[in-house]
Amino acid sequence: MNKPLIGITTNYSFDDEPCVKSDIGGKLQQWHLLADDYIRAVETAGGLPVILPLCGCLKDARETLARLDGVVFSGGNDLNPLCYGEPNSGKVGAIQPARDRQELELVRFALEETDLPVLGVCRGIQLFNVAAGGTLHQDMVSDGLPPHSFSMVPMQETSQRVRIAGESLLAQIIGEEMTEVNSFHHQCIKALGRGWVPVAWDEHCPQVIEAVEREGRAAFTLGVQWHPETLAAKYPQHLKIFQAFVRAASKE
Repeated sequence: MNKPLIGITTNYSFDDEPCVKSDIGGKLQQWHLLADDYIRAVETAGGLPVILPLCGCLKDARETLARLDGVVFSGGNDLNPLCYGEPNSGKVGAIQPARDRQELELVRFALEETDLPVLGVCRGIQLFNVAAGGTLHQDMVSDGLPPHSFSMVPMQETSQRVRIAGESLLAQIIGEEMTEVNSFHHQCIKALGRGWVPVAWDEHCPQVIEAVEREGRAAFTLGVQWHPETLAAKYPQHLKIFQAFVRAASKE
């Protein structure tokens, strides 16, 4: 049996300094960057990981996606507030508009024109929401919500708990209606996009949506606000998310 081919989106950076310092590149080069955790989580779950570049042509990006068995929309830069019709508050982090354009196109293509299983991680859940007409809190604390960027805790450890809807796919995967997660985001869903259903919330603040599923879509479709890829090696419930996703992408 062939293992399913799983595409993983990447960050795109104009910053040449880290690569020049580490002797793997030169000045004025741009870089596609992806944390190793995504690769290992997909491999451990039984998939073949493929890093998806930022293409020069959206048609090429769609064609690449169509050849895969599943797609992980990874974490990274904040989305440009213009993507959801809001002025920039000055509270957003670094923005990469070219990545925004490609990934919004790919989310809509994947959900509306294919039956590919999709998994969104951190930025990925926000991308799903914005692609469907939803909005984001540009900065949670500024909008009166509790902080959720706990950089004092290693990404490989949990730092908060989320409550999960009992009838959801996520609850079926994890086998619990409460679980511990990590938290490295300062933005979250504000107005929910069309077709998305919230299925997990911060234990103490239900205004913070921690996971969503797509209403009426038969293929595996899940977005989570935390980073299960960094927890998968130590916490079985987070590896289960990748295992369920890879099973759904299998051509058995």
